[in-house]
Amino acid sequence: MKIHSNKILNNEIKAAKLIKEGILEEAEIILIENIGLESTSHATYDLLLEVYRATNSYRGLIYTLRNAIKRSFQKKEIYRELRKVIILNKMVMDMNL
Repeated sequence: MKIHSNKILNNEIKAAKLIKEGILEEAEIILIENIGLESTSHATYDLLLEVYRATNSYRGLIYTLRNAIKRSFQKKEIYRELRKVIILNKMVMDMNL
């Protein structure tokens, strides 16, 4: 597990740099790799949420929040509330179209 922890942390550092540079697709790939490694780090999920917020990917946001709720211990309740808000917001937007 220690190997995965180092890999996850290194991926988060790389992804944060890529996000700052606006290279969102590469950051997304790296962070999805972390999810595949069953990351419990809230940084993985927060960074991926940042990518999906920037690209307006509703599906990506929900996918990430679902995994964050499953695996993150530190911010589980925050992620649950955020998922509710995003779903309600999407429903309101769809009704207004």
